[in-house]
Amino acid sequence: MTDHVSLPISSRSRPASMRTEARAMVVLAAPLSAAFLAQMAIGVTDIVMMGWLGPASLASGTLASNYLHLLFYFGMGLGTAVAPMIAQSLGSRRIRDIRPTTQAGLAIVLVLSVPFGIAAWFGGDILLLLGLDPLIVANSQTYLRTALWYLPPALVFIVLRNVAAAHSRPRSPLVIVVAATFLNAFANWVLMFGNLGAPRLELAGAGIATSLSAWFMALAMLGFLLVDRRFRRYRFLAKVSGLERRHVKDMMVIGTPIGLMILAEMGMFSVTTFLAGRINADTLAAIAIAMQTSGLGFIVPYGLAQAATVRVGLAAGHGDPLAIRRAAWTALALGGLWIVGSSSFIWFGRELIIDGFLDLGDPDVLSLIPIAMGLLAITAVFQVFDTTQAVAAGILRGMKDTRTPMVYAMVGYWIVGIPVATWLGLFTDLEGNGIWWGMTAGLAATTLLMTGRVVRRMRLSSQTG
Repeated sequence: MTDHVSLPISSRSRPASMRTEARAMVVLAAPLSAAFLAQMAIGVTDIVMMGWLGPASLASGTLASNYLHLLFYFGMGLGTAVAPMIAQSLGSRRIRDIRPTTQAGLAIVLVLSVPFGIAAWFGGDILLLLGLDPLIVANSQTYLRTALWYLPPALVFIVLRNVAAAHSRPRSPLVIVVAATFLNAFANWVLMFGNLGAPRLELAGAGIATSLSAWFMALAMLGFLLVDRRFRRYRFLAKVSGLERRHVKDMMVIGTPIGLMILAEMGMFSVTTFLAGRINADTLAAIAIAMQTSGLGFIVPYGLAQAATVRVGLAAGHGDPLAIRRAAWTALALGGLWIVGSSSFIWFGRELIIDGFLDLGDPDVLSLIPIAMGLLAITAVFQVFDTTQAVAAGILRGMKDTRTPMVYAMVGYWIVGIPVATWLGLFTDLEGNGIWWGMTAGLAATTLLMTGRVVRRMRLSSQTG
């Protein structure tokens, strides 16, 4: 499978360089976004098929999925540190650092999988302590105890996918994730609903299907890196016993703030789910629809952020301040274009979106529809800030600037977002809309802080370059 594209770092002509950078960013971001879309499709497929089981199963499954992904996203942040580290190694031609960096990433996420799995196994007990409905929690626990086996391979795949992305090889992970999406949907159909002679496992079947798809992705990605002509020279599985502490330390120093920043954001999403669960099942189900919609709207910003990390990392490793600035401003400009399209679609397509998640002819969902309509209107505003902060964070990661953005995320999400969401959702008549406005306020605060830091770093770069 050949998917390498030539992505130049710099050019002699400034106008031509900007056009070249825009093309390079799109060529790299497009398959990364598509891969993220395919991976999101796994979660969306689960949510949609849970909805076919009924509103109660949808609420329980969404609660469990958000709890599980709260664990996953911290590990994902650590694994993501592989991309800027390898990009800078490639930019400075320190090729010998690539294998130990990859091995360090794999070792860290596999070790983390153990406590994460324990936390998932006892997830029902933890959710009960938060005061959630015991019936909803009981069904959530059923899902968690089969889906926890998703964590180790999913985190391994994150590391290996970032290795490929840092080499400007994003298409192979895309093919693997698309195949896993179909595998997950088929396994859901068989195990959740008892088709082809299988027992009807409902939410437990969804957890098994999700785990199977993750194991497929991890093994397929590893197999590709071991046999592909460009990657096999690294011999990723060689000298595993000689894991270098320096690379593990570097990974932790760069990756831990990324993980905590992602955890802060996803923690805000999870707390939002818990808050909605304290109101009623309709609000929780409507929040699930809004979250899945915003997640789908995040696919291009995610790809742009990843591409910005790689492009800025290559330029930083190459020691080219002009190329750093060019990559940063190009990523932000492309993010602005996406905001216009995605926010407009969400605003004008709310009924179409809801129809994709629910059977509008079912009388049990009639009370849910107006709640979902209001939340999707707010989501159109939400996208503006979510896109901008994601791209800005990707730019800063390319420069290995992760600690300060982590602090910004903590401030925006936990000091602004969660208190505002709690107040508006539980202590005013806004309820679900209030929770979602609080989320938007947290993202807005984070966006202002993050983009301000990018501007300051670019000004400093212009003075030194």
